[in-house]
Amino acid sequence: MSLQYNRKDSFKSALKSALKRGLIKEFNYNTFKNITEIARGGYGTVYRANSTGLGKHVALKSLYENENSELFFKKFVKELTNITAVNNHDNIINFYGVSIDPLEETYYLVLQYAKDGNLRTYLRNNFESLNWKTKIKMAKDITSGLRCIHEENIVHKDLYSKNILVHEGRLLITDLGLSQLVDANSKSMGGGVAAYTDPRYLRDQMKYKRDKSSDIYSLGVLFWELSSGRPPFHNIPPFTIYKSVTSGEREKPVNETPRDYIDIYSSAWEDDPNKRPTVGDIFKSLENIKLENIYDETNDNHDIQLDETNGNQHIQLEANINNQSQTSTDAFSRDSISSASYTTSNWKEVTGDVGEAVKPFIPLIEAVTLVISEIIKVYEAAQYNKKICNSLMDRVIAAEAAFKSLKRRQTENELNFRNQEYYYSFIRFIEIMKRIKNFMIDISSLFKYQKFVHSGSVKDRFNSLVEDFDVIMTELHFTMAFTNEEQRRIDQSALESDISDMTKFLERIGGGIIDENKKINIVLREVSLMREKLYYSDVSDKNIKATEIESTELSDPLTLKPTDGRGRNRQVIKKIYQNFEVACKPINLQNNDPKEAARIQGHLAILGNLRDSPNIIRFYGLSYIENSDVTVTEWAEYGSLRDLYCKFDIALHGKVQIALGICRGLTFLHSCDILHHDIRCEHIMMATGLVPKIAKFKYSREASGPTTDMKGVTDITHWMAPEKLRDSTKNHVPYTFKCEIFSFGMLLWELVFEKMPYESWNIMEIKEHVLAGKRERITLREAPPDVQKVQKGLAKIIMSAWRDDPEIRASLQNIYFNLDQLADEYCSPDKECAPVLLSVKPLDLDGSLSRVVSVSDEGGFDLLDINFNIDEISQIIPLEEGIAEHRKREHVKAWECFLAHADLGNATAKYWKGYYLWEGIVVEKDREQASRLFKEAADEEIAAAQLRYAISLINNPLVKFDREIFLKYLTKSADNNNPTAQFNLGEVYLYGKLNQKKDEELGIKYLRLAALNDQPKAKELLKKLGIDN
Repeated sequence: MSLQYNRKDSFKSALKSALKRGLIKEFNYNTFKNITEIARGGYGTVYRANSTGLGKHVALKSLYENENSELFFKKFVKELTNITAVNNHDNIINFYGVSIDPLEETYYLVLQYAKDGNLRTYLRNNFESLNWKTKIKMAKDITSGLRCIHEENIVHKDLYSKNILVHEGRLLITDLGLSQLVDANSKSMGGGVAAYTDPRYLRDQMKYKRDKSSDIYSLGVLFWELSSGRPPFHNIPPFTIYKSVTSGEREKPVNETPRDYIDIYSSAWEDDPNKRPTVGDIFKSLENIKLENIYDETNDNHDIQLDETNGNQHIQLEANINNQSQTSTDAFSRDSISSASYTTSNWKEVTGDVGEAVKPFIPLIEAVTLVISEIIKVYEAAQYNKKICNSLMDRVIAAEAAFKSLKRRQTENELNFRNQEYYYSFIRFIEIMKRIKNFMIDISSLFKYQKFVHSGSVKDRFNSLVEDFDVIMTELHFTMAFTNEEQRRIDQSALESDISDMTKFLERIGGGIIDENKKINIVLREVSLMREKLYYSDVSDKNIKATEIESTELSDPLTLKPTDGRGRNRQVIKKIYQNFEVACKPINLQNNDPKEAARIQGHLAILGNLRDSPNIIRFYGLSYIENSDVTVTEWAEYGSLRDLYCKFDIALHGKVQIALGICRGLTFLHSCDILHHDIRCEHIMMATGLVPKIAKFKYSREASGPTTDMKGVTDITHWMAPEKLRDSTKNHVPYTFKCEIFSFGMLLWELVFEKMPYESWNIMEIKEHVLAGKRERITLREAPPDVQKVQKGLAKIIMSAWRDDPEIRASLQNIYFNLDQLADEYCSPDKECAPVLLSVKPLDLDGSLSRVVSVSDEGGFDLLDINFNIDEISQIIPLEEGIAEHRKREHVKAWECFLAHADLGNATAKYWKGYYLWEGIVVEKDREQASRLFKEAADEEIAAAQLRYAISLINNPLVKFDREIFLKYLTKSADNNNPTAQFNLGEVYLYGKLNQKKDEELGIKYLRLAALNDQPKAKELLKKLGIDN
């Protein structure tokens, strides 16, 4: 049976009519007992309940959307239509009817309850006990259900392991909410997990229409999951999965998989939809599968590869509050080089007497190599005191070069290797290098900087290290250049500059980072220790968990307002807790395994400990209300910063203060070694007093579980750093604080111009634009001088944050200083009294109001633009491009290029500059200067210049002709394989030109060389002479 309705009627009327006529059974909502939430997805919430009418457990599914809207009923009826069309199939979830909660007016589908949960969880818990006969049966179950769906001309569009349920040994396809008839518009951005999604759709969601072949692709990925027991591209970030799938990467076959089975899923996940089999073909192949011929990786060489990366960066659970990267300073503990490090097999074999002498040093040399690599990683992760770290890195790099030289010159150093004191110096050197590493860790991390009671102790430690380093380098006979006065001056300048900046920063930063005793807040260390236990310990600490709040401690506001409910389906509700307004948001804690549950608890406990920052949303704890676990957080009066700027124009002085607050919040997070991973205005909540609060960490939105659509991946791309856009499974780029600074720069652009960056662009358009070095447009409006100064100041801050090279991207400390300076200069007391929210914005129905500021818009070219060039330097195109411009007869561009490179001493550019001066191309002729340039380039072995210089000596009234010099440079050019020089020199010797003695044999040799180089005149002359060339 399928639900019929007249499209002229409303969907709501059609549903009510079907219920009234008995086409669909309606269940009295009060007959359901013990209703408990069991799952949330991108489109609805599922509850388990006891049905007294049916005498068994059932599943109740509600769909998101405002239940009173026509859109909701359209979705609801669509799922009803699909599910009734395929009802009563053994491998599709059974539909019993509909129920309506009279109090909430919520509509529910009443469905079969699958007691063994979804396929992903089932495989995780039972995979070891499954044999291949069982796995093939499971594959047939899914295929059979999909065949029924396709026979009804329906496309599922969201086929993945969480939409396959397991019940008493049978697999059941569920969640037909995204499904549509194949002739319907299926261009929606709504559904599909990237790893299971048709790559054609991923490449262009707005244009590609998913069809049955898209389901076949998903089926192929599901088959691979059955063979492996784990989700595809497990622990890989969503955007990396997107890039891998669209570039043709697929998962690697698992050992002991039947080859026939591999052939089935490999054909299903072909990139070209036309090459994929039908669901009927797949079912026939499963019927005829042979289990004997199995795949063995050691005997096969397949092109399908997936480089799996390990590390906490990729664990979905830890995707937001996480170690910063593998370069986090805590990853290099003080004892990371132990005595065990001194034994290695990586040193090249050495033999003979020298080999015996070197043996005691081999583990020591390798230990030094290891600590140098660790120091480099600490340096790359350094957020503070970068100049001091630079001075130390100069020495570390010198040490690295010295040790590489020592490896190469073992024989020359044999006497040193036999010297006991030299051996002891090696060990002392290792300790000094470890001290350098630890010192860099201490000064580059905010909470560890506390140990330096006064600036003098930083200087003392640095000077002590430098002195000991210099002494030990001398003892080891390593040449170095750090004892001169210039280096000492550089060192002292670095010390003074960094210490001054740190003192000023700590005096002004506030934001909970400095406590009432003017010391760095100890909570930074507390959070860091919790992080270490949670993410680095082999055993989870059960004591690290979120505060539990009794439901009786939460009360309703005295006066209820329409704005007391937010989010989809108004699921975020306002309550009162300890006289504070709080937000209660549902979170799914019921379906997680013990390890995952412990990590979620630890994650939330860390969120609770961030309470000392006024610029991070306060997390109070967990509670249980209205049959659901909820997070309890601070209530933000104005909603998100995006909500705010969409509704109001924000005054410029207000934007500066908001940016400062966000910067303080980010500094607090980074000081705890925590990264947010998704900084944008939508994730900044605005509290009373327009105080910005960083929010929406991973588990503040965990209620919906892992996203089942591409929207999250698409959205985050608008703020993503270029190095992450280049990320791939084969070349993984960890997410670091430098990536977050880029996103912060994009957030600042969004705040200043009150618009989402790259609005309406798809992933590939953004990626190509950003990786080409381009950014959003910064368009400044005409304004008074003081306002223009602030606008330009903000523009420079934004551009410093979104540099392509992370190494030269601005630090948070630098951004804070610049914002703070703008606030001092512009946000005067009279400005602070002025309103921040200027007016309610008019409706922008055609987008014309925002068109002047974005690269995705057409207008705005009549206003002042700042190009993306933070240093405002004149760039020089590469010399090769200049030569190409010359060949295209773009002589002005070519001349500017040659002129610039010649001034920098490039010999080839000098030749081209001379050529333009000689011929008078775009400049007046100056053959005297041209000849001089030809000679300079000729003396640097530029063959064309050697020829030109020789020719410039002929019939030149400015110089006296010298035959010896002429022949010298002509011969040089010919010997450098210039064919024109070879031809001319051949003629000179063949005919005795310029009074040169004839040498026909030598002349013919040069002519033949020229002919071999395709010199046409040489070929013609040899032919005339009857000589083969």
